[in-house]
Amino acid sequence: MRDQGIRVARKTVAKLMKNDQIFPPRRGRRVPRTTDSRHNLGIAPNLLRRNFRAEEPDRIWLADISYEPTDEGWLYLAAIKHIP
Repeated sequence: MRDQGIRVARKTVAKLMKNDQIFPPRRGRRVPRTTDSRHNLGIAPNLLRRNFRAEEPDRIWLADISYEPTDEGWLYLAAIKHIP
């Protein structure tokens, strides 16, 4: 419409397309980025060094995040483990 010199609001075009069931082409799924290593910050030290025996209660906590593609978007899963 713009190429033909017709001025129309974006929401009007979206409403007309929705009424006529016209949808824009879907782009490929973008994999979510959970880590950005491009920084000058230091790396956290490995305090456990694979020693998973806690000497005191409430001292060791482990966590991780994962994601899975679904028909509705990305499903994020966060897991936290407390080692007593």
